[in-house]
Amino acid sequence: MRGKVSGETACKACGARMLFVETVKGKRMPVDLEPVEFVPDLNGRNKYVLEDGNVVTGVPAEPGDQDKHRGYISHFATCPYGARFRRR
Repeated sequence: MRGKVSGETACKACGARMLFVETVKGKRMPVDLEPVEFVPDLNGRNKYVLEDGNVVTGVPAEPGDQDKHRGYISHFATCPYGARFRRR
């Protein structure tokens, strides 16, 4: 990953292992530890960070999808307590 990545840490709410990645805009985004496959979708609910630090909106990839990409999913999307940490 070309963006700045912090060391592995644990989520304060759910205890899952995660990373913080600096996006191209200089924001630190919490992401799940392992990259996942997704399909870019402007109407998607999830945020994914690509290797270059760009953030893309998308949906999880399904078997047979042609336009699959790999990236790190925002931990807010997978944490059962994610709403507690979102900034308004």
